[in-house]
Amino acid sequence: MAKIYPSDKESKHATVRLPKEMKEAIEDYLKTEDARRKGYLHVTDVVTAAVRDLLEEYGVYRPLEEREEVAKDS
Repeated sequence: MAKIYPSDKESKHATVRLPKEMKEAIEDYLKTEDARRKGYLHVTDVVTAAVRDLLEEYGVYRPLEEREEVAKDS
């Protein structure tokens, strides 16, 4: 049975599709000591971290701490 979510409630998450090969590479990575050391348990952990790092590098996303700091100073 599929879950039915309320349509009036805005989600904090979005669905993104990855090529199978990329998902399999992430799953292989999750079996490594490096992934365990970094606390990655799920595919979503790796994808979120990778996208966050890329967007920070491009200067279009700031970590929550920085956003809170700017808001405090305003």
